[in-house]
Amino acid sequence: MPTGRKVQAVIFRDTGRREFLLFHYVPAKGGYWENMTCNVEEGETDTDALMRELAEEASLGAGCVVYGPRLLFTYDYEKNGARFTESVYAVGVGPGCVPDISRNPEREHTECRWCSVEEAFSLLRWPLHRDAVRRAEVLGR
Repeated sequence: MPTGRKVQAVIFRDTGRREFLLFHYVPAKGGYWENMTCNVEEGETDTDALMRELAEEASLGAGCVVYGPRLLFTYDYEKNGARFTESVYAVGVGPGCVPDISRNPEREHTECRWCSVEEAFSLLRWPLHRDAVRRAEVLGR
């Protein structure tokens, strides 16, 4: 059951340069690129929700996570008359971890891809998603 809380994960890996994992929604859900987002279900912590979504959306298990989750910022917004609080986290995964969206039963994304920071800025629709990538780009450097 949704709680009005959401989490967003800026998933990155370092392969000599920092790359960011973006997800492309199916046309019925807007057909745009975004960072991974999900609802926090009743009884879940933000970390629980992030780890669940990493596994469900991208088939990335806990063993892939090498950094974080680290809170970057939190913001409030309203959508269709409902109020939400979204916490944005940076999550680093190992360079050998390969995302696989084909196992996601909801089939809400058409593809995912690793992008440079410049490509992520050009693809991401929402300014707050770009800001999250900008903040994650400098972590641990």
